[in-house]
Amino acid sequence: SQASLVFMSHTQDPEHARRMVSLSEGRPLHLAHATAAGCGTHANGASGMADVLSLVDGETITAEFVSSMLLKSRGRRDGMKIHPAAQELAYKALQSGKVEIIVSDGQSGATMKGFGNTADNIPCIFHLAELSVLSLSNAVAAMTCNPARLLSQRTGNRFFAEKLGHLAPGAFACITVADPDSQQVVYTIVNGQIVAFDGSLVRESFSAGGLISKYGISMRTGVGDLSLYQG
Repeated sequence: SQASLVFMSHTQDPEHARRMVSLSEGRPLHLAHATAAGCGTHANGASGMADVLSLVDGETITAEFVSSMLLKSRGRRDGMKIHPAAQELAYKALQSGKVEIIVSDGQSGATMKGFGNTADNIPCIFHLAELSVLSLSNAVAAMTCNPARLLSQRTGNRFFAEKLGHLAPGAFACITVADPDSQQVVYTIVNGQIVAFDGSLVRESFSAGGLISKYGISMRTGVGDLSLYQG
């Protein structure tokens, strides 16, 4: 907290999450992948999810849900699935505003895998809106301005809230246009450059993004950055 860093813990084991909250002693703690507690690997899925959510106050103790586990499938075939009752608890936490952040877990080909995939982000936004769990704008905010706001609060750096997660003048305009019928991305714009169109990457725009840290953004990092910007 004094170093303005984000202190966070995984939550697949509800007992571990409770221990971390106790150790935080009132200091800010973020519970990552909170829906993992609902998969039943360390406790009953529904009771494990309830235990983790009981720790969250939305202020000092915050949490996030994984997009894949909020879909009708309750997870991906190559990963873990959340218990139906635990998923309902997650929906209620989103509706009440107790949890305001939704994330993914990288690509299916990643080294560490099991909780989700970025390909599920857009379908999750539409799914939550269709279920009336969240309005469409609030579902979008859960993946954009809400995490940016939390990062600004925890790091003390206004850069995240001022420059990321929204389209106000002066912000880094990262825009994803999606088709609500197919629930697929049509094209993606990063800092004014089209980087993907209809599922295909635009090679000329591989370096459109930047490296984000608590100090702000570095557009290029110099020698050796090629692989960083091709990911």
